[in-house]
Amino acid sequence: MSERFDPYHKWLAIPPEDQPPDHYRLLGLKQFESDPEVIDYAAEQRTRHVRAFQLAKHSEVSQRILNEIAAARVCLLNPEKKKSYDESLRRRPGADADSAARASAASPVSPAVVRVLPPLAAESPVRSRFRSRKSGENKTAIAGVGAAMILIVAAFGLWLGLAGSPNKPAASGSPATISPDAELPSQPAMPAQPPGTEPPEPAPPQTASALEPAPPAQPPAPAGSLEPAGKVLADGGHSAWVGAAPGNNVYVFETAEPVRLDRTGIRFHSTSGASQGRLELSLDGETWVPFGRWMPETCDKAQREFGAWQWAPLRDPSEAKRIHVRFVWERHEGITVHGALWVADAGPTDGAMVEAVANPAGGESGASAAGASEMPPQVAQGTPAVVSQPAPVEGPPQPPSPPKRHRLPAKEKQQEIGQQIDEVYKPAAKKTPAEKLKLAQDFLLQGQKADGNVEERFVFLQQAMDLACEAHDAVLVVAAVTSIGADFEVDTLDAKVKMLTKVSRRADDEASIQSLVTAAGQVIDEALAADQLEAADTIADLLSRACQAPAGRKFRKEVQQRRLKVQTAKTLGERLQQAQAALEKEPDNAEALLAVGFWHWLGKDDWDQAAAFLARGSDAELRTLAARELNERPSQPEQQLQLGDAWWTLAEAREGNEKDAMLRRAGLWYRQSVAGLTGLAKARVEQRLATISAAEGASSAAAAEPKAAVKAAAKVTSKAPPKKEAAGPAGDLQRSAGTAIPDRIEAEMRLDKAHGPYKLLGVTTVARGGKLLFERGAAVLCAPGAKIVVEGDLASYGDTDEFVALRAGVAGAPWNGIVVPNYHRRIVLERFDVRGANCGADLGRGDLLVKDCIFAQNRVGIKLQSEHNQKLENCLIANNLADGLCLWLWRMSIDRCTIANNGGAGLFLEYEGWPKITNSVIAGNAVGIKSKQYETKPEIHSSNIAGNRLAVEIHTKEDFQCENNYWGADNPQQIMANFADGRQKPGRGIVRFEPFEPKPVAGAGCTLELPRER
Repeated sequence: MSERFDPYHKWLAIPPEDQPPDHYRLLGLKQFESDPEVIDYAAEQRTRHVRAFQLAKHSEVSQRILNEIAAARVCLLNPEKKKSYDESLRRRPGADADSAARASAASPVSPAVVRVLPPLAAESPVRSRFRSRKSGENKTAIAGVGAAMILIVAAFGLWLGLAGSPNKPAASGSPATISPDAELPSQPAMPAQPPGTEPPEPAPPQTASALEPAPPAQPPAPAGSLEPAGKVLADGGHSAWVGAAPGNNVYVFETAEPVRLDRTGIRFHSTSGASQGRLELSLDGETWVPFGRWMPETCDKAQREFGAWQWAPLRDPSEAKRIHVRFVWERHEGITVHGALWVADAGPTDGAMVEAVANPAGGESGASAAGASEMPPQVAQGTPAVVSQPAPVEGPPQPPSPPKRHRLPAKEKQQEIGQQIDEVYKPAAKKTPAEKLKLAQDFLLQGQKADGNVEERFVFLQQAMDLACEAHDAVLVVAAVTSIGADFEVDTLDAKVKMLTKVSRRADDEASIQSLVTAAGQVIDEALAADQLEAADTIADLLSRACQAPAGRKFRKEVQQRRLKVQTAKTLGERLQQAQAALEKEPDNAEALLAVGFWHWLGKDDWDQAAAFLARGSDAELRTLAARELNERPSQPEQQLQLGDAWWTLAEAREGNEKDAMLRRAGLWYRQSVAGLTGLAKARVEQRLATISAAEGASSAAAAEPKAAVKAAAKVTSKAPPKKEAAGPAGDLQRSAGTAIPDRIEAEMRLDKAHGPYKLLGVTTVARGGKLLFERGAAVLCAPGAKIVVEGDLASYGDTDEFVALRAGVAGAPWNGIVVPNYHRRIVLERFDVRGANCGADLGRGDLLVKDCIFAQNRVGIKLQSEHNQKLENCLIANNLADGLCLWLWRMSIDRCTIANNGGAGLFLEYEGWPKITNSVIAGNAVGIKSKQYETKPEIHSSNIAGNRLAVEIHTKEDFQCENNYWGADNPQQIMANFADGRQKPGRGIVRFEPFEPKPVAGAGCTLELPRER
């Protein structure tokens, strides 16, 4: 018999005589520690330390320990739970504290019921792309997350307003209820075994009976011996539930650890990278893929635990039908689950009739750990229980329905609509690329109409894509595919790769190759962000081949840089595969741990995840610094300076990506220390920060200015408008009347409104010493992907109240806005109205004043990297698709601004964003103010923050100073109900909103209104 592995002793230095540990011992704290910061930091340290063992052969054990640490953290940071837990320890000195905690967590609080049904049989067990699993290991992993997951499902039951009812009386015994806010119990530790023996197999799970419910309004049809919906273990420690939901929907709830959240939804990550789930359903033998929009539910970056919903509307109501559910992950097959779905006609809602969870075979469920009673006999026999639609219960509201993606029209219907389009528009008569491109733009607009016939919209978009391909305009091709993917069930990235491959074979002139480079660059970035390295490599390869033509000569250097970026990502991924294989055999392999750390740090830009691996890696200098960052939290300027100096010294001896990353770490600590330094020390830090900013600025400028924007043969020195140019990005825009702005401006150029509208056809760089001056009232039409990169000066002139209007020249195909790389001279943007861009303005660090400007109807309104004296005054940031204003790094001033009706956050704070906001309005946004996990310390005064779906969402530990504002209510309880802060999530900061204004603040907000489009 092999020696039993003791994770508490090996990893946490908790000897057998101290096991099972109480929460304090588990976190390495003195008993009854009361300082929340000490508790939170100890839990964070333990989490990072144990997470480093997730790639080794004891990965399932590490997941269990992580769950225990998370449960201990939640308990000890909640004052009421901590008080109860401490009392239980004091009442029972020497007793099993974890048992007491579990007993407390299992006490009935509310009637949220979870029925536990027999286990499911899994087909085609998942094998990770980078490591294999033994079939028996799934049991331990499911048991490790069972206690936590059962509570999430209980909360889901409250959300849907469902209650359970057996067809027959339950077996004798007390019914078990689970409170949605009950404390997550620590996972029970295995009893100590004699040396040289194996631990016994866990006992068969017990199942929880349900409370007595009201009878259903209408019983479902007999289901026979259909298998129940249930929970399965999937790749990377994922757990998934499948069941029925109101409104004739299938629901899937899934959690994962670790994860990465992005702006558009949620992606689950194993250490190999993205592991995006795709749901396939088969009802009555007919298979379809639902729209598959993942909706984030829980999001706690400190614990690295996330969840997401997926809703799959059924086309037709069904009763007692068998549904087959199959998960497929990127690059490898998932696990097949056979479940049963019951949907009865319960009035206008088509209420779901069954909601259940299955136990893992041979594992211990959360319900049994909480003290569940015996399973009802009809459940044991496989007969489905019936759940009625009860009266509404208090709890979170039902989630909003995600945007619906439609199934593709049948081929016959596509052909029928295509014939009708041929009769009306006669696309076959369009012979020249210009004619085809004009028609493609018209078709794109037709396909984007929200009120159009769904099937007609698809055919219009498809023909727009094909016509743009024939016209060699890759930018418009990608825009059409993006529109198709937003509304229809297609693999958007795969479609973009295929269409760009077609365009690349036809690109034979400078304009078409430039369009290909622009579009392909965007898709490469998209593929890398999704960890689709093969797709990125395919596009980089076709770009390289296309640029071998004589017309592609001036794009080769840019394409080579993109190809190098892709190859670097692939190299890191290959090293990760080798590292994971090595860690399976040798968990403490320092070289492998270093490779995993580099993957997270250099490949994914995730220092928090990387640090635990680097601190155990083979690079001694890097190991020392990573350990210091994990074990120290320097708050004094002198300590922060020392850490910054250490990173600076190490960076001087490195090259390439490593050097850049180390300089960023040095800059982070220098910026924190500089305010508290004086004399020579401060001067030295400021000098080094300037060096770091210059290096980052050079990198940013290189990325911002593709080499496709070739320098003009001679400097533009005339103050007269430039000559008209017919060449440029493919499309109708460059062939229209108007003056094209040159690629590079190295002297002063004035563009008056009389000679407009002007055309921005590619990347225009205002070089150092150059000036681009627009007369107020001038208009600029911008080609897809075009942008203005400002290294010199960009300004408006004139004494009117008109705006310089910058607009997308092709509807539905955004341009890339104004870009100011990291820059230290003063720039004033005044009376600019920017719309239709991916980002209206992306402004780097520098002395910037943005005054009387409008950023509206962009994807993101404006991004700021504040390090010096940046100010926003009297600006309107409204109606942007995602976030309104994104702030990264340090302080800035926002005064008399209106940030309203943005689809994401009105104000999104990242990485030490510390704005001071006065006399402003933040209203009508999805979230008024949202902060990331890093230190963000806004000060908000004399402003109106009302009408947002959520006023404030905090993911940082810092408090928000927000006194003397109007919050849309006149009592503290109503105001706090619209906060997601430390009151709901212990360990996060809270909004210090008192005293508050009971009525709107007079005079707050800007004086601007969206002008009518000319």
